[in-house]
Amino acid sequence: MLIIITCLLMIQTLRAEPEMKGTPSELSGYLSGIPRTVTISGKSEIKTQADQAIIHLKVTTESKSLRNALTENQNLRAIIYKNIKQMGVSADKVISSKFSSTPEYGFWGDKPDKYKVENFLHITIQDEKQFGKIAQLIDQYEEIDHSDIKFEKSNEKELKDQAIAQACEAALKKKKIYEEKLKINLEVKSFYIDSFDWDGADLEEGRRSFSSVGLSVSGKSTANVAQTEGVSVESAFDELKFTAQVTVIFNIRGNNK
Repeated sequence: MLIIITCLLMIQTLRAEPEMKGTPSELSGYLSGIPRTVTISGKSEIKTQADQAIIHLKVTTESKSLRNALTENQNLRAIIYKNIKQMGVSADKVISSKFSSTPEYGFWGDKPDKYKVENFLHITIQDEKQFGKIAQLIDQYEEIDHSDIKFEKSNEKELKDQAIAQACEAALKKKKIYEEKLKINLEVKSFYIDSFDWDGADLEEGRRSFSSVGLSVSGKSTANVAQTEGVSVESAFDELKFTAQVTVIFNIRGNNK
């Protein structure tokens, strides 16, 4: 029985395979009609220095009265706006978001013991001097703290387009080599972008970079240290890297003549 079952399975497998019949010339014509394609990938990488940074500040105030907590938070934000205006930072470079009010309860009673109000400000700066001014505010007020820093390039969209364009050029350069060396013609059938990414400073890298210019040194801000002690402060803006990869599928159209 085992031998019979094995034979039946072998017969079924043979029947499942496609059968090709014909003369050699007919088979050659059939095979030549099958589309022939080649896939070529191209990569690119653009490195550039960031020319602006977005500093995320958190303003936190607490009071037994919700109204007082709100008022204190508003006053501190007014101080921040006044200082950044003196730095030459325009109002459109400051965005306020994520406002929250949280009641905090004690062990006894249903009435909150105090209220905590938080507000986040996102400030875009262009140079290290502005970095130092904001550092002074953070040193001066316990209620003001930084939560994140993101380095950017002002012409980021143009750099993205350049990265994709260079990836396409890399793929076409390979195409030309294949055509010359293999004596074939390649015609674009389709293409797609495999990946696009830019590698800036993430949260932890941003914090390290901010610390490297000295948010505070013995209770003094970076600007004060540089002015009074002649400390040389290195650039705080990190290098950004834009990378792209595209894949192009070509039809092989025959030999070059």
